[in-house]
Amino acid sequence: MTNDDFMQKRLAQMLEEARRKERSTPPGGRGEGPPEMPNDRVSKLEGAMDGLRHNQTILLGAVGLVLTVLIGFGFFGMNQLNQLNARVNELPAKVGADIRDLTKTLSEAITASKQQPPQIILMPTPQIPQASEPSKQ
Repeated sequence: MTNDDFMQKRLAQMLEEARRKERSTPPGGRGEGPPEMPNDRVSKLEGAMDGLRHNQTILLGAVGLVLTVLIGFGFFGMNQLNQLNARVNELPAKVGADIRDLTKTLSEAITASKQQPPQIILMPTPQIPQASEPSKQ
């Protein structure tokens, strides 16, 4: 490839770019804005954007609902943990009272078993004299 061929190709490329730029330049514009789009493409894009806005609204509502439910369950769980904590804190006092009662009962049983049983004296039943029958005369 000679230098002349390269220059001709480069010139053809530059001319083609200039033509494209002229076609994409709006009338009276300086060529800095986007090219004009046909009306059907613009309406399709606007419809798509409206659909995206609608979907975005639904998505944000669903995310808000999920977050609300999660926060509600979080508060419910914290309340349950606080109630469980209160029950656990009461356990040592209850266990201590139960052990004291058990110890008292056992000590009373031990002291009662060491005492002498009361003596039981059996007395004979009193004899009631039977009245004699009057004799027949």
